Amino acid sequence: MGGFVLLLWSMNFLAAALLGFQKLPNKLLAHSIRLGLVLTLLGSSIGGLMTAPTSAQVAGFKTAAPSVIGAHTVGGVDGGPGLPFLGWSTAHGDLRVPHFVGLHALQMLPLLFLLLNILGARFGWSEPQRLRLLWTGAASYLGLIGLLLWQALRGQSVVAPDRLTVGVFAGLLAVAGLAAVMTLRSPGASRRAL
Repeated sequence: MGGFVLLLWSMNFLAAALLGFQKLPNKLLAHSIRLGLVLTLLGSSIGGLMTAPTSAQVAGFKTAAPSVIGAHTVGGVDGGPGLPFLGWSTAHGDLRVPHFVGLHALQMLPLLFLLLNILGARFGWSEPQRLRLLWTGAASYLGLIGLLLWQALRGQSVVAPDRLTVGVFAGLLAVAGLAAVMTLRSPGASRRAL
């Protein structure tokens, strides 16, 4: 499985590199696809953390060859109580959460592009403003991936965040909101956008 995952990651990297040099007709669309690919590469890299042997597996190497190497649950064993359908741990940290969110950046950034085009046409946002908003969205999405990874590595379930995690999330939202407001108040914004 590890070899196949590395192959998929390499193909995504190649696609991102090729798109980096590809001339696309719409600058904002090009940025959304490229940023989505980069964030997807980062999110898929989190999967590598799940292939590392746990301390219990390393200790078991001395007595017998393990049947499984690696785990997605942090602070517990794989297979405990989980969210319906997704199976993400409700009792411990789960590396599948930031991995999942990161993988789907490739869909989320082009969707943000569509939203910015719709809202931008309605409120008269300039292309540079839309581009700054796209970058703000991408940076915020990266922050969310990092927050979810940090939460999982601390052995904390995604459904039971502590005050620190909630505070960091609130800070991330505040910074993203402030950046968006500053972008929309910059020259080129229509009065309807304010």
